[in-house]
Amino acid sequence: MDKQVLGSLKHQTKLLTAIQFRPLKRGGLPRPLDKIGGKRLLAAGPTQVADNLLVIFLVRDGDTLERRAFYAHLFQNGPSGGLLPLAILHYHPSHKGVHVVLNCQTDRDYLDRLLPGAPELALTTPQGLNPANATDRLQLVTIFCRCCGITLGEGELLS
Repeated sequence: MDKQVLGSLKHQTKLLTAIQFRPLKRGGLPRPLDKIGGKRLLAAGPTQVADNLLVIFLVRDGDTLERRAFYAHLFQNGPSGGLLPLAILHYHPSHKGVHVVLNCQTDRDYLDRLLPGAPELALTTPQGLNPANATDRLQLVTIFCRCCGITLGEGELLS
């Protein structure tokens, strides 16, 4: 995908009004996330934010902060019914701050796949974020939405 196409998708009107995290069982999400699940994972979505775009949020819990993580995915509905990843935000408190991987400047076909080998950008990470904390989780959702041009709805967003 080239930068102009990705940029036009970023500027497309998108709205996220509410998300609810729930335990994730294996096979509970569409490809390429269908093989993940377990008692340590929570998921929110898939949630439509535009006609052809959806988001999925994942939280990996752990007994210590270093074992926790947060992931946010922006997908476009593919022409054959699959999902094309556009952006994936990762937060690993153990070794890396917030970073986003983009489907940009690469000729690879990522339909129904994640983004191995795609460009990665580091973002400024606020100190002390804990993916297990609902307030911090909302802050990570807000960072992702700001990066992807998604407008957040009014009122209570997370539950």
